[in-house]
Amino acid sequence: MASRSVVAVVATGGTIASLDRGDGHVVAAVPGSTLVAAAESADGGEAIEVYEAMRVGSYALDAAGMLTIATAALEQARRPEVCGVVVSHGTDTMEETAWLADLLHEGEVPLVFTGAQRHAGLPDSDGPANLDAAIRLAREPGARGLGAVVALGGRIDHAREATKLHTTESRAFGSPGAAGPLGEIGADWVRIDRRPEDRPRFAVPQALEQRVHLVRLAAGCDGSLIDACTDAGARGVVVEAFGIGNANGPVLAAVRRAVASGVVVLITSRCPAGGVAAVYGNGGGQDLLAAGARFGGTLSGAKARVQLMVELAPA
Repeated sequence: MASRSVVAVVATGGTIASLDRGDGHVVAAVPGSTLVAAAESADGGEAIEVYEAMRVGSYALDAAGMLTIATAALEQARRPEVCGVVVSHGTDTMEETAWLADLLHEGEVPLVFTGAQRHAGLPDSDGPANLDAAIRLAREPGARGLGAVVALGGRIDHAREATKLHTTESRAFGSPGAAGPLGEIGADWVRIDRRPEDRPRFAVPQALEQRVHLVRLAAGCDGSLIDACTDAGARGVVVEAFGIGNANGPVLAAVRRAVASGVVVLITSRCPAGGVAAVYGNGGGQDLLAAGARFGGTLSGAKARVQLMVELAPA
């Protein structure tokens, strides 16, 4: 069996690969090989191989694009000579693609997602340092079995927990409600403090179900957005409900209509931390459960949507 000595870098674009094209528009333009040349640890020893999956801003990704990236990372992870996979990715939707990859990943090889908050044309771009740290984490023996993680600004967060919390700060990601990050990465060290909990696994689908929508509740809203999703042919609707998983009468009625039409309705919370449960009546979680809605535990709305897109994937 070949020794695991290769770090595979899957380049997808994002701010880390972006430049100002001269008219004030910043676009993804830098090849992955150029990024690695600027970031690779000089004393790493292991080979680094670069695979260009695409070159886009992650705000432009759709379900097919996310699956393409996740599949490319998984293909590299299955190679017997690969010790770790790094995915350079835009930060806007990194947490969703990383969670998708984690749901589909059955091996021990770590999948390390990283990116940048300041584009590659800026003198203080954080991209090279983040990519260098991600490569070192991918090489770290203790990272085996972590699944998919987000490594940015020296922090390691598991894909299930990682959430972009700031639009511009270099340490953009955190894990609301979790027991801190999985670990941290310094200039010449990697520390892993805890391991992720067991997580669901799914077979890699040919395509994701794209007709899954996300609706966030606000005070006094009605069920018109849920009805619109149902009328548009949705197969699933994730509702970011109030608090522990509550709604109001009009929303409850729309949930009943959606479920009766065959739509899977999944309840999460709009709160950044904590889970949902069927506790309250009068439009609360008890009534939503009785209406046929499912509950998404501690998953954020965006992560619950990704998981439902996998669960409802066409056979």
